[in-house]
Amino acid sequence: MIDIGKPARDAARGSRARRAVVGLAALAAVVTVVGTADAGPGTATPTTPVATSAPAPKSTVQAWPRTASVPTVPPTTPKPGVSTTPVVPFLYAPTWLPEGYVESERSSSAFGPGAGVKRLWTHPTGATVSFAVVKPTDPNFPRTGLYSGPDGMAEYFELDAEHVGVVGAWGPDETPTRKRIRESVRPSDGVFRAPAGVAGSEGTAVYGRDGAWNSVTTYTRPGHPERFYARLTTDFGFPPEAVPTTARGLPATVSYNRIHLELEPGRWLLVEAAWGLTTEELVALAEEIEIDPNPDLGWIGK
Repeated sequence: MIDIGKPARDAARGSRARRAVVGLAALAAVVTVVGTADAGPGTATPTTPVATSAPAPKSTVQAWPRTASVPTVPPTTPKPGVSTTPVVPFLYAPTWLPEGYVESERSSSAFGPGAGVKRLWTHPTGATVSFAVVKPTDPNFPRTGLYSGPDGMAEYFELDAEHVGVVGAWGPDETPTRKRIRESVRPSDGVFRAPAGVAGSEGTAVYGRDGAWNSVTTYTRPGHPERFYARLTTDFGFPPEAVPTTARGLPATVSYNRIHLELEPGRWLLVEAAWGLTTEELVALAEEIEIDPNPDLGWIGK
């Protein structure tokens, strides 16, 4: 089941982004049909065609008693180089969102019973809304209906013969908010550009808030049963027990099956394995990661 609920409230931690990638891939997990936004319990959501009319105007959502801060990201200076990191098309996007919500997370997945792209918006009160476009690979993947997930309720509806839309809302007025977002969905030429790439990638999640951002790419290697995680972050410091080494021509440290290095002031690369690797193996992992010299982060907080 796609993770359509709460945003990264624990600011800038790689585990949150890893869960986003895995949650997007596990779209056909056990779910419970509980009805739809427009019908009684147990009724399937009818197929919703993508309309072409103008988007509805924004409305104000009442305050909700939670605390959260609005995601922001510091300005960056363009650097030489051309990005060749993965680019995933949105295909569809909502044209209406409740007032006061800003985008704080994007994630993509290329593995599991349903692959696609998810976006999440947060409100200063802590409420969230989300939208995902999924291309199911499992014939049992739900195409319509309202389902319970790890973070609340999500509405599934058909976008076209190949793609399913998933709308989530967590906070006030969830049912009318889901309905209005669903009805506002239109075709989109937007894209999600991953800040990092590597062979064997299964997906990337990016999230940001309060001037900090994280990108976590999940990937595999032949002959290894576990996954690797390559993390770019603005929020990290060397652990005191780290062992010094060199990677990508820069000073680096190794500790707890991870290698860490500061690519430039305020931007770190961490590569993590789930089992013991030698320092040489960890250095090799860090050096094979492709990094966008000008990561697309301008959407954070907007």
